[in-house]
Amino acid sequence: KNAVIRFSSLFMLLFLSVNLSGQKIKSMLIETYTSGNWVNSTKMTNNYDLNGYLTNSLTQTWNGTWNNAAQSNYTNTNGVPTLIVNQSYSGGLWNDVSKTAYTYNSSNKVLTSTYQLWIGSWQNYSLQTNTYDGITGYLSYNLTQSWNGASWQNSTQSNYTNDGNGNALITTTQSYNAGTSTWGNSTRTTSTYSANKIQTSVSDTWTSGAWQPNNQSLYSYNGSGYLTGILTQNRNGSSWVDDTQSTISPNGDGTVYQITTQTWD
Repeated sequence: KNAVIRFSSLFMLLFLSVNLSGQKIKSMLIETYTSGNWVNSTKMTNNYDLNGYLTNSLTQTWNGTWNNAAQSNYTNTNGVPTLIVNQSYSGGLWNDVSKTAYTYNSSNKVLTSTYQLWIGSWQNYSLQTNTYDGITGYLSYNLTQSWNGASWQNSTQSNYTNDGNGNALITTTQSYNAGTSTWGNSTRTTSTYSANKIQTSVSDTWTSGAWQPNNQSLYSYNGSGYLTGILTQNRNGSSWVDDTQSTISPNGDGTVYQITTQTWD
């Protein structure tokens, strides 16, 4: 499949990229709205092996012509990526930037992901460790640690409360205070679902000893159950104020053809 993403704002890019990752997209064109016209910005082209596993993702930027900017090379084992190496393009050469190594449990769910940066040699940067409920197998805990040059140090942790279908109802993230060796509340996301499709997602921040609403996303679907819209609002006092919206155009099989993101004026 090919996809076109049109952004007047890049606010939703990360969310949409994650949700598109399960679709075998051949190419993705990102356009930005400039001076009353949609203009080329970035193009991503994916390559797959004979088993249908992603092996390379090439990113190019537009400057009258398409120019190489970055690429990610994937090493797959048993159908899941065990290593992703990211490179940038400069002076006609590909240069290592970062890499992520993954380990999995017997259900092919990520146990650890180790992120390293290339600084003359590969240097540890961050480590994420996942824990799953022993009965349901759903993600229940994520620990993120940073490298201090000698050992891994706690950074953030997230605890997940899931419904019976594995959907995260509440995700509470805390930050680690090395000085006091304690965890402190940071953010909380509360989501609702219908027929296993997310309907609302409200994000709170921990302020002055209490949870305060920060922003929310509202999701809409067509009659076939395919996602067609995401509206994001920010909290302003006691009211929700529109911020961005994404209109999603799916193909007949539910894969995404085009996404247009707008900011509210």
